[in-house]
Amino acid sequence: MAASISLNDEPAPIERLIHDLSIPLSIMKLNLELLERNNNPQYLRRLNLGWEKMDLILKQRTSYRIVRSGKYISDILDEVVELFGTGINKAGISISKNYEADPKVVLHQDKLIRIFINILNNALEALKPYNGIKQISINTSLKAKYYRIAISNSGKGFPEEILADLGKSRITNKSRNRGRGLYNCALFLRKYFKAKIMFLNPRSGGAQVLILIPQYILGNE
Repeated sequence: MAASISLNDEPAPIERLIHDLSIPLSIMKLNLELLERNNNPQYLRRLNLGWEKMDLILKQRTSYRIVRSGKYISDILDEVVELFGTGINKAGISISKNYEADPKVVLHQDKLIRIFINILNNALEALKPYNGIKQISINTSLKAKYYRIAISNSGKGFPEEILADLGKSRITNKSRNRGRGLYNCALFLRKYFKAKIMFLNPRSGGAQVLILIPQYILGNE
């Protein structure tokens, strides 16, 4: 499911390089903001990991050419989860994945990366102070001509007083204004994927972010 590669002395196309660097750059930007707000040394460690990732990518691109063939949803999700690896492990959070449907994303992969980073970061922040079982589950499926991407956590759930406003307003009364990021996620999904995003508190507990992308947008691969 990975992109095909072939040996070549020429550098990779600039578009591909920009795409591959977007993941560590996004996570570094996020952790710079968190470091500024919280002054926590763990965010410095994450920044160092980001620099190492970019250095590796740049070295690889001097000797390999990656043929643009799209990337599967599972690959994008796995890469984003890997970037959060240190924080997830130290917080005692377990992650389960079930990719029943795995469409290929050819366009706007960088937008999906930013969306997944934001959603996972919200889940991590919700679970860190939680005293119960800490788990994040990621599930993908195809139902009624929609690719469904569900990212759930076992925490306390979204506060009921802001649940109806999430994804609809830039400013909420959510602590530290994290509702702005979810609003941006909703904007990206509508603009680039004609998709919907829903914020739910399932009866079984916890919180869930459900993304619905029309099947015709991503195709059937």
